[in-house]
Amino acid sequence: MEGHCWERGLTLEALFKEPADIPITREYLKDFFRKTADLMYHKDSTTQLTKKQLGEVQKVCEREFAKRLDCDIPFPSLETLIEFDKNN
Repeated sequence: MEGHCWERGLTLEALFKEPADIPITREYLKDFFRKTADLMYHKDSTTQLTKKQLGEVQKVCEREFAKRLDCDIPFPSLETLIEFDKNN
């Protein structure tokens, strides 16, 4: 997702009320996911969420990015992020 956003020239400016030229990074996406999960379920860690809750958080993240950035990009699943971390 981050590569696709960067290729399209999308930055966090679309997510902030005030303009900002901050690229969307993998770390930002993880933080956005964690904060969304905390707001939805009031858990200290995503490890405390059920698979169903993780799926709901993913749907909200995808919806918000699509709405705010005007693009339909699947948000990385937790499994995808864990696998990526193991390989890098």
